Amino acid sequence: MAGNFNGNGHTIKGFEIVNAASESGFIRSVAKTGVVMDLKVEGYIAPKGSMKNIGGIAGINYGTIENCTFYGSILAKEAVGGI
Repeated sequence: MAGNFNGNGHTIKGFEIVNAASESGFIRSVAKTGVVMDLKVEGYIAPKGSMKNIGGIAGINYGTIENCTFYGSILAKEAVGGI
């Protein structure tokens, strides 16, 4: 994602990733020019496969993530983060 995503304080509930995936999160990747703000995500992330680069908000982040929260469980092997 290279643009802006403003969650306006909303909560996304029941988000789930359980299939084979790497570089996964609510948003797979945030580019240098990307901004994710004011977002709450609640869910369960337990991908199959290599299980690396996993986050509640973004699997990979090169941009800006501000005022965001993740509540739930994340199961991963390498490079894992709540946000």
